Formats: sequence, C-alpha cells, structure tokens
Amino acid sequence: ENYSVIFGFVNMFFILGTSIGPFLSGVIADTSFGYQASWVIYFFTTIIAYFLFIRSVKNH
Repeated sequence: ENYSVIFGFVNMFFILGTSIGPFLSGVIADTSFGYQASWVIYFFTTIIAYFLFIRSVKNH
C-alpha cells in the first residue's frame, strides 16, 4: 500500500551516502592520515552496517 513511500525513504539514505562519500574521502585524505584512514573508516562502517542488517532481519 505504501511501498513507494517506504522505498523512497530507504533509497534516500543510499543517495545521501553516494553523494557524501567522495567528498568525505577527500576531506579525510587531505589530513595527515591519508587515504588509508578513509579506507579503514569505510571498512568499519561497512562491518557495522552489515551487523545491523543481520540483526534487523533476525528480529523481524
């Protein structure tokens, strides 16, 4: 019934991530830590997102 609203809301977060991601990578790379720090941050963010996804599927 409200599939399009739910889909649009969830898709909004993917669009925000893909638009902010390159900018954030550049900002982190300009620090003294370099690109390695951005890769490490994205790796841990991916692990946390995967854990939250698995947890939400098990609870539903």
